[in-house]
Amino acid sequence: MLSKQKKMKKGDIAHLPSGVLLQQMEGGIPFRYHNVKKPASVVVIEKHDDMCRVLFQGGSWIVEDRYLYPLTED
Repeated sequence: MLSKQKKMKKGDIAHLPSGVLLQQMEGGIPFRYHNVKKPASVVVIEKHDDMCRVLFQGGSWIVEDRYLYPLTED
């Protein structure tokens, strides 16, 4: 079930909707982008301000936290 709460933290499992742009960064510079084609579940591995680093398809990606929806057991 998706939660209305939007505060993500390290270790959370989140729903990532389709159409979201992910990016990989090196030295603070984006070098790879990925447009999510199908909704997916991701794990938050780092949180900084309004950005999260998530584990998606075996890689580490940066996404704005406003696009992540916490999954709950309700």
